[in-house]
Amino acid sequence: MCTTPQKLRAVARRPAVVALAILIFVLAVAYHNVIFLGESLAASSNYHPFDARAGSVRHGSFTGNALVNWYDLGGAWWQWEPAAVKFSHALREGRWPVWDPALAGGLDAHVSVVQGQYYPPYLLLLFFGNGTALRDTYYLAQLFITALFCFLLLLRNGCSPFSGATMGVLYALSGCLTQNINSILGQSFAVLPVMIWAADYVLETPVWRRAGIGALVLAVCTLSSFLPIVISGYVLVAIYIVVAIVMRPGGNSVDALRTALRPLAVAVSAIVLSLLLVAFLLSPVQIASQGDPVFASWYERIGLQAFEPDLLLTLVSPSVSYDMLTTDASTRLFRSPYSAGFHYCGIVAITLAFLARSRSYDPRRRRLVLFFRIASAGLLLKLLGVAPFQWLGYVPVLRSVHFVPYFGGALAFAVAGLAAMGVETILRRRSRMDVLVSLVVLVTVVIGILRFAQSAEITPTLTGPVLMGTIAREAIEIARIVLIALAGVVVLVLRSWKLSGRGVALALIATAKDGRRIPTA
Repeated sequence: MCTTPQKLRAVARRPAVVALAILIFVLAVAYHNVIFLGESLAASSNYHPFDARAGSVRHGSFTGNALVNWYDLGGAWWQWEPAAVKFSHALREGRWPVWDPALAGGLDAHVSVVQGQYYPPYLLLLFFGNGTALRDTYYLAQLFITALFCFLLLLRNGCSPFSGATMGVLYALSGCLTQNINSILGQSFAVLPVMIWAADYVLETPVWRRAGIGALVLAVCTLSSFLPIVISGYVLVAIYIVVAIVMRPGGNSVDALRTALRPLAVAVSAIVLSLLLVAFLLSPVQIASQGDPVFASWYERIGLQAFEPDLLLTLVSPSVSYDMLTTDASTRLFRSPYSAGFHYCGIVAITLAFLARSRSYDPRRRRLVLFFRIASAGLLLKLLGVAPFQWLGYVPVLRSVHFVPYFGGALAFAVAGLAAMGVETILRRRSRMDVLVSLVVLVTVVIGILRFAQSAEITPTLTGPVLMGTIAREAIEIARIVLIALAGVVVLVLRSWKLSGRGVALALIATAKDGRRIPTA
């Protein structure tokens, strides 16, 4: 019996549908307390800054500091949500919010890029009432959209749907989103995959119509509107364009170089046009910042910030660095302040990233592997202040942007992409060397965690129940991460049992959530 084209297309679509369903399922499980138990991600539903009963904060299963898995909750408590109430009332009354009473004692809302009142999705949230249920829906929708565009980016470039779902899960559950989803930082981190997708959309068929659409998408992402994070997105876009142009087929011939000029011109035009579309906001902000001596002195050359190497452990999980919240500097493991910490990527993502291979791949997948490798290595070296990457801090725009803390999201995106390409390698190849490399990486990470546990000094003030509670938390934390590491080993060992590629991908996605559930109430 002949198979019709319609049936063939249905069969081809089936893996993508299954992978997308898995992505939705994992996000639903990760945030089941919000979806099914009536808890909330809204910052003001968890704590009121004027309420002295701080002990009422609910923070999941962790018994330590309530802020361990929230990166900058004060920004939401004191700036974002109070301004949202005023902006929502103004919009529902038919007035455009031109004054922000919540920040710095009041300022012109048009020159503030920390409220997002020009970002269309957030604008709709404010217009329809800004209720707690709406905010939770908005936060969960952001998580799904950012995972979806990771999925679509890999699917367009010929990768397995399960690789795309893995990248979506790893990025949506990375520290940059789980620690910031309920603040303005979260919505800017959420648009990073959309920005890369837009660049890929333009380069796929470099025509001027696509340049216009790509520019519109990039402009909307820019309005999201935390500029240091948005700038990191443009850095990723620039890296992607360069890699795509260099890796075009026949790139060594003169004719091929001439042919490459058109996609380069179209892509650059899309970036320039996107910035022109939002010049109504960026130009006043730039003028206002130059006219403020306090702003200029504070942010001058701040792009040259760098982290201490010890802080790299934070890439594994947020909870290995919660001691940075202590007020006594002598008890801190890390020398850098908590406000400038990495956002965790997760032990599974880091392990899978070492499995990514580009051999035997077609040009599109090789391009993705090279892009993710360059982006992750370059950003990591910049965050550590290694020359020549550290010299980016002298670039006129970058040197006056709060560069280091907020580029951790771009790093998490690149590592998640590289991890997805590791899944692609597992699905297409069976190599014992992959397992060996993975085991070495896992052992190294576990040794690093044990080193952390042994670094905490037992002082005379830690006695009785306090001492036992501290030891118990440390033991539980180490056991949790070791179990995750063992789960990663099991997943890799399962390959030797010749499971189907779909089964391996399902197991990898199931072990993707490294970080603790974010505190909710």
